[in-house]
Amino acid sequence: MAYATRGRIAAGAILELYRLPEGPVPPGAGTPAAAAALDALLDEALRAPGHRQQRETARLILPGAADPDLTCAETTGTYGRERVRGLLCAGGIDGSLLRLRVAMPQREPAPADPRAFATAILAALRGP
Repeated sequence: MAYATRGRIAAGAILELYRLPEGPVPPGAGTPAAAAALDALLDEALRAPGHRQQRETARLILPGAADPDLTCAETTGTYGRERVRGLLCAGGIDGSLLRLRVAMPQREPAPADPRAFATAILAALRGP
């Protein structure tokens, strides 16, 4: 699933939804599979090639404490000379593991709302 804002200043996302060989993933953000997936996403982001520098700035749960489907980490850094911000998320949904990555240039005002985008993906996966 890709996402772009007007003028293509935008957020790009990589969405992976897959079943694990060891069986269904329990729903929500608090599972060992979700924690391991978020750790792997963070490791990939923090160990990226030299021209990509990132650091974790916050942890959060989406869409909220009452309905915690994704555990997420916000990041900031640079891709070359471009300042960027990102959101990395993982969680169990419908027996599968969801991994989500959103990145965009760091601007004021922000070109997009990565939390709203991640929440919209959850809503789409849940269906009507």
